Amino acid sequence: MAKSRARGHKTSRRGGYHSRSSGPGTGVWILAGVMGAILVLVILKLLSPSPSGTGIVSKLDGQPVAASIAADLGGVPLAAYDHAGVNGASLPFGGDAAIWHGAGGKPVFFYAGGEFCPYCAASRWSLVTALARFGHWSGLEYWNSSPTDVFPKTPTFTLLHAALQSAYVDFQGVELYSSTPSPTGGYQTLQTPNSAQRAALSKYGVPPYVPSSFANGIPFIDIGNRFIWSATLYDPGVLTGMSWAQIGQAVHSGSGPAAQAILANANVLSAAICAVDGQRPASVCGSAAVRAAAAHLPGPRTGSGPVGGGVIQTGKASVPAPSTGAAHSVVGSNGKGATTPATGTSKGPAAKGGKG
Repeated sequence: MAKSRARGHKTSRRGGYHSRSSGPGTGVWILAGVMGAILVLVILKLLSPSPSGTGIVSKLDGQPVAASIAADLGGVPLAAYDHAGVNGASLPFGGDAAIWHGAGGKPVFFYAGGEFCPYCAASRWSLVTALARFGHWSGLEYWNSSPTDVFPKTPTFTLLHAALQSAYVDFQGVELYSSTPSPTGGYQTLQTPNSAQRAALSKYGVPPYVPSSFANGIPFIDIGNRFIWSATLYDPGVLTGMSWAQIGQAVHSGSGPAAQAILANANVLSAAICAVDGQRPASVCGSAAVRAAAAHLPGPRTGSGPVGGGVIQTGKASVPAPSTGAAHSVVGSNGKGATTPATGTSKGPAAKGGKG
């Protein structure tokens, strides 16, 4: 799968100026030509698209995440996780009993999303925080969701170049769409899933594994083909007005609505990983909050419809009506991500890996 992106870098050739004529005034004409060329370059620069035209909202977008923020998310105290518990966390739908294994025989944690997607933006905070308990991240980069979608410019990360070094889980991340507008509408394709990832999207991202209102949704999270999410983990609005550093500090301290949402969902994600990797490491899988989350995880799907789903409220799981599935971005067949602000739903392809 492609893992590169042109971020507007420019290359130039510098050649010497010369003239075969040595008559009077030659130097003046050469200087005038050079100054004219510089003037043209200045005008072109002034007329060039703004950074948002290339999907870049902030000067930090695409830059490596600061070590301090990575440390905040990777070193969340156990007391903060246990204090958050599971209240308000989204539960997965049940997949199959057989576990999808990847590199080294480790269970696969597959994520598919889009850089433009505000629901993916929020969910990545829980994903990154949870997986930091099972390994070490590299290649995380700052990003903002689309400035023109709902919850505009939600601070997040892009997983375009990210990798997780882990002894417990094989993380596979695909950012299906960039934040770069497509000339024909929507957003341009960024990465294409491989055959195994396409198979997972095609099978587990649609009924009967998820309700029809969640079909072809991103963010899509598949832990070992056993646990499936096809919608946002929590309301992106809790991150409004916060910077990356503020969110990281809140998560580390375990205080505030953002920390509650991120850590509660990280506990459920952690419990799902523990369920497929043999309950390792014990320091994570044996923690009070992860054990509490495990008690809510669904069994494998055995009937004709989806199993599980819903949001944990005060220790009880309540399954939302199918009509509430608008809190996700939908994967269609037109080959590019598109946004429908009126409903909070974005459309685009993913399961078939279409190109923008």
